[in-house]
Amino acid sequence: MTQTRRQFIKKSLSLGGAFLGSSLGVLKPLLAQTETRWPISKFAHLTYQTALKRITGGQPLIPSKDITLTIPRIAENGALVPFTVSSTLDMAESVFILVKNNPVPLIARFTLSPQINSQLSARLKMAETSDVVSIVLANGHYYYTDKTVKVTLGGCGG
Repeated sequence: MTQTRRQFIKKSLSLGGAFLGSSLGVLKPLLAQTETRWPISKFAHLTYQTALKRITGGQPLIPSKDITLTIPRIAENGALVPFTVSSTLDMAESVFILVKNNPVPLIARFTLSPQINSQLSARLKMAETSDVVSIVLANGHYYYTDKTVKVTLGGCGG
């Protein structure tokens, strides 16, 4: 395939502009928009109680019927367990999903906007049969609901 002189110059200038832009930091703000802050200290190999203390700061958990956790009672494969969490609590700010017996108990953390409906769906990974706990931060208090899921085939290295 032959190129015309015009096509060669056009491609050369485009590549040169991209290299120049990346070296001057013009493209860096575009890349920064795709990165998110990851609270690595919360997602560490901790016990359930330690992870809970880091999330709540020691505040007590309040049982709530305003949080609905939909998750199968028996998971045939612990590597892929679907769940849905919804809440009718006013001013819900964050939702945390924890699995008590996992090596890393905190599975997910969602930050919510007060203007949206707080219904979330995802999949989690479970090492063994355990309680799955959904915690919602609303009005400065931590509300929770939990369900036990029996895992027949391990997902976290099991």
